[in-house]
Amino acid sequence: MKVLLVKLRGPFYSVKMLDVYQVATTLPFIPPSTLIGAIGNGLAYSGACKGINCLNKAMELVTHAREVFVKEFAVAISPIVLRRAKKVLEDKKLPRNFKEVMSYNDAMVREYSYSPLRLVIVRVKGELELVKKALYLMERLGDSESLVAVEEVKEVEEVKCNKTEVNTVTKLTSLEGMYTVMPSIDERGERVMFSFPLLRVGPRYELGRIKYDRTVCAGEAIYPEGDDW
Repeated sequence: MKVLLVKLRGPFYSVKMLDVYQVATTLPFIPPSTLIGAIGNGLAYSGACKGINCLNKAMELVTHAREVFVKEFAVAISPIVLRRAKKVLEDKKLPRNFKEVMSYNDAMVREYSYSPLRLVIVRVKGELELVKKALYLMERLGDSESLVAVEEVKEVEEVKCNKTEVNTVTKLTSLEGMYTVMPSIDERGERVMFSFPLLRVGPRYELGRIKYDRTVCAGEAIYPEGDDW
């Protein structure tokens, strides 16, 4: 399996938790489905495909797209109030005067995750160079304000290692350690419970740990052996 380690610069992003209403509470990790969508968008920009075919191609080429948590990458959470002209899209027309401008605006509270750097592991089945190009063409990870710059895409070797903890988002639950479990969407579009080695302390998440003794290392990423994680 070919593996890419991707370094991203935010500084903030927001992907709404499942099953929340009104206040858009954000996930503290980047969901695999969001990464797959971003790769599909990059494939479209590269000219490799068009429309929904790009999403299908991303799902075909990538087996795992998971965030990696290392000590120097802090994650803070904070809400902001967004004002958006939603009626432009809903009514498909522009306001004609100032009074209509005010009626087009809508305010909402949305939570954002702040982190200067994010690290992601991408396991690729084929067309490695095409996936690398798509990763460099990613624009955002989350809502329309969640702009992202790809600082580095590095090919790394996947090797069995003797580590006793994993530092990636994983489907494995009921493990030893100090970690958080939340529902989200995986690379195939399925709703699953994800474990990730972060613990919330007030307005920020601190690094926790997930104990697991059958591990594979790829650069800074440590994850379980096999494919079912």
